Amino acid sequence: MTGRPSQSLRRRTYRLLIIYACCSLPLVAFGAFQSMQTNSNSPLDWVSPSLPPRAEYDLHVKQFGSGDLVAASWPACTIDEPRLDTLLTNLRSHPLFHDKQGAPYFDRVSCGRELVAKLASGSVPISRSAAAERLRGTFVGPDGQQTCVVISLTRSALVRRERLVELIQSCISSVCDVPRDELHLAGPVIDGLTVDQAGRDSLDRLAVPSAAIVLILACLCLKSLRAGMIVFGLSVYCQGATLALIHFCGEPMNALLIVLPPLIQVLTVAGGVHLTNYYFETGQAHGQRLAPWEAIKIGWLPCLLSAGTTALGIGSLVTSRLSPVRSFGVYGSLGVVLSAALLILLVPAVWENWPPRQRRAARGKAQRKKSPEMFLTQWVTRNWRAVLMVSAVAMVAGSWHLKDLKTSVRIETLFSADSRILSDYRWIEEHVGPLVPIDVVVSWPADSPTSLPQRLERIANLQRVVANVPDVAATLSAVQFVPAPVLLLEPPADGGGRILAQLADAARPGLIDAGFVVESEDRQFWRLTARVSSLAPIDYSRFLARLREHIAPELTADAGADGIEVRYTGIMPLVHEIQRLLMHDLLRSFAGAVLTITVIMTLAQGGIAAGLVAMIPNVFPIVLLFGILGWQDVPLDIGTVMTASVALGIAVDDTLHFLSFFHRGLGQGLARPLAIGFAYRHCSAAMIQTSVICGLGMLVFCLSDFLPTSRFAWMTSSFILTTLLADLLLLPALLASPLGRWFAAGDSFSEPEPPVVTRLASGPVFQEDRDAAKSA
Repeated sequence: MTGRPSQSLRRRTYRLLIIYACCSLPLVAFGAFQSMQTNSNSPLDWVSPSLPPRAEYDLHVKQFGSGDLVAASWPACTIDEPRLDTLLTNLRSHPLFHDKQGAPYFDRVSCGRELVAKLASGSVPISRSAAAERLRGTFVGPDGQQTCVVISLTRSALVRRERLVELIQSCISSVCDVPRDELHLAGPVIDGLTVDQAGRDSLDRLAVPSAAIVLILACLCLKSLRAGMIVFGLSVYCQGATLALIHFCGEPMNALLIVLPPLIQVLTVAGGVHLTNYYFETGQAHGQRLAPWEAIKIGWLPCLLSAGTTALGIGSLVTSRLSPVRSFGVYGSLGVVLSAALLILLVPAVWENWPPRQRRAARGKAQRKKSPEMFLTQWVTRNWRAVLMVSAVAMVAGSWHLKDLKTSVRIETLFSADSRILSDYRWIEEHVGPLVPIDVVVSWPADSPTSLPQRLERIANLQRVVANVPDVAATLSAVQFVPAPVLLLEPPADGGGRILAQLADAARPGLIDAGFVVESEDRQFWRLTARVSSLAPIDYSRFLARLREHIAPELTADAGADGIEVRYTGIMPLVHEIQRLLMHDLLRSFAGAVLTITVIMTLAQGGIAAGLVAMIPNVFPIVLLFGILGWQDVPLDIGTVMTASVALGIAVDDTLHFLSFFHRGLGQGLARPLAIGFAYRHCSAAMIQTSVICGLGMLVFCLSDFLPTSRFAWMTSSFILTTLLADLLLLPALLASPLGRWFAAGDSFSEPEPPVVTRLASGPVFQEDRDAAKSA
């Protein structure tokens, strides 16, 4: 890119680019619109089916039925409410709850009233109060009256879950005369649906204010309405192109991809602001006619390097084993590369045909001496020791608290405390019982000599053990549904086994039908469910360990004799695995991003030592902010985890622009302090402008009701601000220190060939900079 094509050739080429971009607008708009119509989120689907906890959970679902549940309750939902019978009939048989082939959308529909009635009228009748007591904490509340309706959706029904939940609400409201504000819903289906709606609502509600802030700030910072409109318009085009790419690749939107459009916008604006500043500067030196070409000559390499490192930072998330994080890594990196290519191609094309008015000439020499850039240069070159010392202390403190980081994907970390979904969870758990199940599945070989009464006795013993595990609020198993309450709630006395055998044989078909016993060709499986609160601060890892410790002694004595096998499955082990993977993926993706970007930085700076030093201000914000999170005991959610790799890519952007001009100054014979001043003069304003525009543009999404989006926004904004301080203070301090000699002389203290950034992006220093150097 050293020659200049003729002006007529440039005009024709740029005009064609604009025509092609305009012709693609309908396709981009269609793809972007279609992409926003799809949104699918289910934490259960975040991990691969091949992972052991997910594989065990899928096997459990195959054996005992779907875990995609909706739990519904309201104040008048009691075991004495007769309208519940009509409601269950409608949910099971109404055509609206069946597909076109007549297959039901619901695996199972159950209710405490129906279960109490079955127990009370069984082969050995018991009182309704005794039956309710058996179900207390699971299907019947602490008062012995309050109950709930539990609906299990099939896998095929999940694609219609939003419509089905609306129909369930309408059915309950019409049959039981329940106002919508008194109806409380919870369960995995409601979790995923609420995440869908929260992500979509956040974008619908906050995208326009964010875009307006970006547009206004771009115009104010660039001091040109036309320049600001050009940059903003191209950022919107790049947003649409990225969304269209997602649609045409067949990927549905999810809770993380929903924040990709504003991220692409602010990254595109950042590149556009840098290029626009180059345009104004080259226009003063070369005239408006040559300004577009000269600006691209100066800016194409740092822009591509910045886009490349940002894409690598985001792309490192591809290694994640959580599908939303992996999708964000794929389409985020593709979107960044696509946006950079469109920016470099379309910005000069628009300038050529719609040039912004050039700014006034640079200030006089006397004014320049008092400029903020000159002040920063003098201050940093004199106080670099203090800057490095304070930065080192901050990094050591942040590094120390990184060990305190923890992750969480629990429902209370996704929404604010006053959100409707958490209010519904609190109401149901307070009036009915805890909602998070962990299933202990005990199985015997089909040819085991252990009789059915003995198996029931073993399950009863295990149930008493599990009930004594800390944090377990209720248990449910086949024990509650065998009509022998005294024999099953107490250890069987001598002779009780004969009665138990008769009752067990009579109850066996009902236990299979209720989903507590499953028989295969080679084994018989018994399900014991423990319930814990979804809102209590329970450490799932410790809980699972305690549960295994309590159960192991009960099985050790004769497990080998009768072939008993036990597995632990359900929502809790799966959530525990997701939390473990979050932390593991954070470390792995960040390490991969650091390694890859460091290699690129060493190539860009023409030396290993220079590249390593250049990485310090990029790692500094990440260590500092994540150290603060560890210090404050703030758990990392799925949104926060991504920000480390994303922030690293963003941080390198300003670093590369600053170093590009630093090397240009060195290439023109300026000493290091003067080269630092040269870099300050030519890119500090653009760095501040991009940080203000991008930071405030993303900060709007802190108002989102969906906490991962909100945390991603404020973390990204915090990273942008901290990165700006690191690039304006820490990076120049490193360059002014003895370490800066690596940049001036490669990896030795003799003069080498200039690094790649100097060779490819260097150009004539403006005369005013030569004057400033002479006066200094």
